Amino acid sequence: MHTENQVTTFIKESVLYRIGDAVFGVLRFTVNNVLHVIYGGKGKTVPPVRDPLLLKSATQLAEEIREGKTKSEDVVQAYIQRIQEVEPFINATVDRCFEDALEKAREVDSLLASGKYTRKQLAEEKPLLGLPISIKSLLMVKGLRCTGGCKYFEHQRADEDAPSVALMRKAGAIVIATTNVPEAAINLETLNNLHGMTRNPYGTNRTCGGSSGGEGALIAAGASVFGLGNDLLGSLRIPAHFNGIFSHKPSTGLVPNGGSFPPEMPSATPLIFDTEIMKCGVTGPMCRYAEDLVVGMRILSSERGAKLNFGQKVNFEKLKIVYLKEFYSPLAPLLKKR
Repeated sequence: MHTENQVTTFIKESVLYRIGDAVFGVLRFTVNNVLHVIYGGKGKTVPPVRDPLLLKSATQLAEEIREGKTKSEDVVQAYIQRIQEVEPFINATVDRCFEDALEKAREVDSLLASGKYTRKQLAEEKPLLGLPISIKSLLMVKGLRCTGGCKYFEHQRADEDAPSVALMRKAGAIVIATTNVPEAAINLETLNNLHGMTRNPYGTNRTCGGSSGGEGALIAAGASVFGLGNDLLGSLRIPAHFNGIFSHKPSTGLVPNGGSFPPEMPSATPLIFDTEIMKCGVTGPMCRYAEDLVVGMRILSSERGAKLNFGQKVNFEKLKIVYLKEFYSPLAPLLKKR
């Protein structure tokens, strides 16, 4: 049974919550309309994709490379040119490793020409051989910057690949660029003082979301076919929704999540993040074509040990889906404690 004081407290807190929610609603409505008048309009859109290589899924491109129908160097070059074309519009990349990517692509083409491996071997052991990919700059890529969009870490470079990045390389993928994030990855839009603002490719006056916003924008612009991001409170899902692409937030522990910002620096990390909360974060795939989520998750979960049924046909009649209509589901403080 609740005491009289508990009931009184509950009523007061509920009333205060409703008043605060109403005030915030009016404020949000006012600010949104003012900003719409100032920044409204369509904005610019990225140029249309013209190269047919950029309109194929990662799965299809990797298969064509293995079969010798398409050269890895041609695919990498096509994506380099597309990045250069759209970057003035969206500002999505942090580091670009074009020369290194082209060199690795030529090595792949030479390997395939040698006939050292069968197509079946390559499909099983290196399913993304020769495919260019992009990586959210929160994930460490050896030799490239891992700043988290923070001035504090401006000169920090990764000494090694994050485990998830290493798995993608092991599968034959070629890193072509890293992508922008909000400062400390704590924002629903991608903006920081180091690398600037990333914009939506469908309208540069609109946000690309966050925190994997650079990744979402680059993929949506046709300048990357597959990438890696990570997610704690929506950082994979929100940019995918805002940019019209696909992403998947894996269950905690399914994909290795080490090697990501913030670095393990006791003097700085506790000031930015609660390390216990960070344990709930996950790394996952982002892509333009849904079929690529399957191959991506197979690669990223390959060291887990258990065989997972990615790609298995699902009976939607027996599938239960839980969703929220809002970003969060508010409860009165007294109920939260219970």
